[in-house]
Amino acid sequence: MNIKGYTKKQATNLLYSGGLKVYTTQDSKIQNILDEEYADPSNYPDTVQYELDYALTVTDPNGNQLSYREGMLQLYFQNEDPDFDLLFDSPEDGQTYVDKYKASILANGSKVLAERVNFAPQPQSSMSVIDQHTGYVKALIGGRGEKTASLTLNRATDTTRQPGSTFKIVSTYAPALNEKGMTLATTFEDEPYEYPDGSPVNNATRSYNGTTTIRTAIQNSINVVAVKCLEKVTPELGLKYLDNFGFTTLAHGTEADKDANGNVWSDANLATALGGITRGVTNVELCASYAAIANNGNYIKPIYYTKILDHNGNVLIENTAAERSVIKESTAFLLTSAMEDVVKQGTGTACQLDNMPVAGKTGTTEAYNDLWFVGYTPYYTCAVWSGYDNNEKLPDYARNFHKALWKKVMTRIHEGLPSKEFEKPASVEKLSVCEETGLLPRAGCPVITEYFDVGTMPTEYCDQHFYDSDDYDYNYDTDSSDQTDNTTDTDNSENSDNGDTDNSGDSNNTDDNGNSGDDGTDNTGGSDDNGDGNEDDSSYQVDYY
Repeated sequence: MNIKGYTKKQATNLLYSGGLKVYTTQDSKIQNILDEEYADPSNYPDTVQYELDYALTVTDPNGNQLSYREGMLQLYFQNEDPDFDLLFDSPEDGQTYVDKYKASILANGSKVLAERVNFAPQPQSSMSVIDQHTGYVKALIGGRGEKTASLTLNRATDTTRQPGSTFKIVSTYAPALNEKGMTLATTFEDEPYEYPDGSPVNNATRSYNGTTTIRTAIQNSINVVAVKCLEKVTPELGLKYLDNFGFTTLAHGTEADKDANGNVWSDANLATALGGITRGVTNVELCASYAAIANNGNYIKPIYYTKILDHNGNVLIENTAAERSVIKESTAFLLTSAMEDVVKQGTGTACQLDNMPVAGKTGTTEAYNDLWFVGYTPYYTCAVWSGYDNNEKLPDYARNFHKALWKKVMTRIHEGLPSKEFEKPASVEKLSVCEETGLLPRAGCPVITEYFDVGTMPTEYCDQHFYDSDDYDYNYDTDSSDQTDNTTDTDNSENSDNGDTDNSGDSNNTDDNGNSGDDGTDNTGGSDDNGDGNEDDSSYQVDYY
């Protein structure tokens, strides 16, 4: 690598000892908030385990240099206990195993050259905060626990994890609304369904809700609808949108995606609708994709610094924004409106802020290995992840603390900021439609009021319901007021989102009384059917391809 005439080694030397000035995008106030909240033990489950990170280098009696890692230690003890893992109840407990293992290695007279022993508290978490208007990364935190060295693992930028249902928005519903002629009122049958290989697409409760709008499917994170929708969008187009949203870890079926066994992987498949992808994504790239929606559909590659000056004050690098339009302004608003419902009355009610609107999406991967919430206000976008470093299942008591962290951090970040609403563009209007067909209603139709891009407003009339009058008021509403037509208001309060519910016994969980969102705010989308908001991304086949 040779950039600006410098090799990587020269650039590294300059960075650490060359008197360079680096102008970062970090906001020290916001970074301090993240640091303080992640250092507070009360923000995590009471039960803490510690995962071992171990490296040992020795010289054997013949002068050979040999290296050992924690995985070899695990195999050593699994000979005695097949269930042995690298999670311990205390660092002291783990150290006893380290000492036993090291003794077995040194028994032949080998000498220690170097040794590293670290214990990271589990479950872990990471968080990133981006100003969506500039792409500036305002704050990052790569994990909880005491930092023992420089340049250690940063789970926000270096670790890839499965994104779960957060991917429904960027892989499926964004292209569906943006160029496939679908709307938030488009309906799918939520019913037993299968992937092409015959494996079932399950909702969390293994129950189904029948005719379901895209808005409701987003609000309640319904898996069947997402998969059916991506099938219409096509996985190939979904993958193209993910590329445009800035993800760099996806598999495209090329030589670079070949594994050690010669298998070539691709993420152009239906499981991608539910976040079942080959390698996973980083926290900061997931955050940036949602920041693009918050920025009226314009993606900006995350910016960590603005410029670098040499010791004489000359500009070595000026880091300008790499920006592109991914979705229309109208599509961005429609997704935002639906994701506001996620927070008002869907799977993300624990992330409501007192004086600021929030739009966002929960995510849960199979067997509760990864939990996410990615959300934004008119000011900032924030993504939080939680899980075990070794990819173990999160227990019941640890499935909500990430949302409590998100709320605490974002509440503090927004202190003193004027309350704003998400602005509706002129290319979006309200219209009353039949809830079951998404078409213009006639007498006898269950009616909802929905937002539409002016280019995709329905022009055909519903023919599924009895009517005896042609003088029905179709209520074209170009007013952006908060009044809606809820003639089919129902209430199903079994919302659980596969670990993304807000009352699972977690002592750190914020209060969630099943807020219906009926607080005078815009309730577009009509029927307020909380549905069966259970999100069980464990039901899809992650290895479906």
